[in-house]
Amino acid sequence: MNWKQVKNLLLLLLTAVNILLLAFVYRYYRDSNFTDAVTAKRAAAILADSGITVESELLSVRNDAADVQSCAYDREDYLCYAAALLFGKEADGIYLLPSGIRAETTDGKVVTLGYDFSLQYVSPDADKERLIAAWQSAKSPAEHESCQTEIDILEELLALPEGTLKNALCTHADGYTFITVEQSESGIPLYGMECCFGFSGGTLLFAEGKYCFGIPTEKTSEPLLNRINILFSEKERGKTGHITDIALCYTLYEDAQNSSLLFVPAYVLTYADGERVAVSALSGKAY
Repeated sequence: MNWKQVKNLLLLLLTAVNILLLAFVYRYYRDSNFTDAVTAKRAAAILADSGITVESELLSVRNDAADVQSCAYDREDYLCYAAALLFGKEADGIYLLPSGIRAETTDGKVVTLGYDFSLQYVSPDADKERLIAAWQSAKSPAEHESCQTEIDILEELLALPEGTLKNALCTHADGYTFITVEQSESGIPLYGMECCFGFSGGTLLFAEGKYCFGIPTEKTSEPLLNRINILFSEKERGKTGHITDIALCYTLYEDAQNSSLLFVPAYVLTYADGERVAVSALSGKAY
């Protein structure tokens, strides 16, 4: 037999074996990272017997993936840093409160910052009653072109890369511009982190809501529970009701022992009655 023909045949066989191995590996990882329709229907039926109803389509999905992220964090230092960002300089006075701090400047600016990342600020130059009334009445979304100046100012104020707030909700009312920021990290929403910033003439006059100024600097990969595991954890807690949506998010957790702030993957479960519950994607515990 011609050795050249034998060599070519062996090469073809080796190539075919490698292709088969790649196909098997691909199928394994595809199946191990996806909840099939049959499993989803069985899980939905078991949950229904316990009083939790959910469409199986919400369970028959590719399993979510997200890193646990973290940054250095000290409560008081963080709040002082946040106040300095909002004022554009260091605060002239810091007063500790049971749940956070009150920061002041000599020109009358005051901001209250909570350990739960809550934020309240009204400029002394603002007509507070008129401003609050305008905020409460501002409903219709505005074109971004009409508030690009304020968006640029806010991105610089919050030390954000240009274009970060391109999807922020903008509204106008009574001469004021309001920008509502729903925070996210790596494209994943931060649970409960929503804050409204109010401007007039390009000047920040108002801020209220929750906003985290921490920026993750480290990340670790950990396996996440899938959606079925999460709903069974709800079942174990005795929860009942119809679940209309399941969405991946990040929740914030202070690790005081290691002086760090953790961005922990979680799921937001939305019930038909409007209740929303955040459940850790690592442990299944409700926040």
